[in-house]
Amino acid sequence: MCYPSAMVDSTNNASSVRPADLVGTVLAKKYRLDRLIGEGGFGAVYQATHLLGNAVRAVKVIHPQMVTDQKIRKMFVREAQAVMRLKTPRAVVLHDVDRDESDRVFLVMEFIEGESLRHYLRRKIGRGRGLPVEEAVRIASQVCEALVEAHRKGVVHRDLKPDNIMMVQDEKGVPQVKVLDFGIARLYSLTGTGNTTTQTLGEVVGTPQYMSPEQCLGKDVDGRSDI
Repeated sequence: MCYPSAMVDSTNNASSVRPADLVGTVLAKKYRLDRLIGEGGFGAVYQATHLLGNAVRAVKVIHPQMVTDQKIRKMFVREAQAVMRLKTPRAVVLHDVDRDESDRVFLVMEFIEGESLRHYLRRKIGRGRGLPVEEAVRIASQVCEALVEAHRKGVVHRDLKPDNIMMVQDEKGVPQVKVLDFGIARLYSLTGTGNTTTQTLGEVVGTPQYMSPEQCLGKDVDGRSDI
């Protein structure tokens, strides 16, 4: 197992470790972090190899300096719960949730090769072609497929935006939708009457320019806020 020397004492030295320093690390004796892909508010995403199956995966690791933050840990668990509920080709697949010997919590997801919807649209518009109505309808319909499955399973995304929608090509080279990043998804419980309520209220999470009015106000939300 390969750990950077700074991570041997994870509690005392974690704050000095940058996400890039973890490249080459093996998590839980199974996942080797091969390349840093990106970094978000509470975690970094790596291209990784599952050593037992020799498969390429995407691994999201909590920032080392935040490893003892219980709120961040709960966000990771919430993301895992949200993604694990979904059974649709329109959403990213979660393969594993674990922590390693240095107490790093991480998620293991399918590795997606493609581009965000934001970049896809910029590329199309940059060529002066715009987006044909038929293609716009197809993309929107596929996003809705993911949301229908999520809402059936009691999951509200709460941060649906072009950056969280990936465009990947199928075997025929046709762009297809994959909805990802349920990191701030708020799980809600389905009651016997079919009504929905969030687990906690009053916390404002999401990207302001894409949030519904009720979400901006920190009110209770359901699947309608994703539309």
